[in-house]
Amino acid sequence: MPAKLRVAHYINQFFAGKGGEEQANIGLSVTEGPAGPGKRLDALMGDMGQITTTLIAGDNWATENPEVAGREITDALRDASPDVIVS
Repeated sequence: MPAKLRVAHYINQFFAGKGGEEQANIGLSVTEGPAGPGKRLDALMGDMGQITTTLIAGDNWATENPEVAGREITDALRDASPDVIVS
């Protein structure tokens, strides 16, 4: 059987359970495995894939700091080396 696809999942602070609009300025955090709705997605992929990394950031932070966000997200994805990115 082929290896599971390595999946990186990007979600905002709300779906990660880190707060609503009042937390929309939090910067990027990276966790191993699935978080929030990624837990269900991970289960649905079964033997085909596995969320190995979840990237979490506030909506405002990402849109107000595009250069920093782009650099940090790119670095995190390089470190995670996923086969697929889901946002």
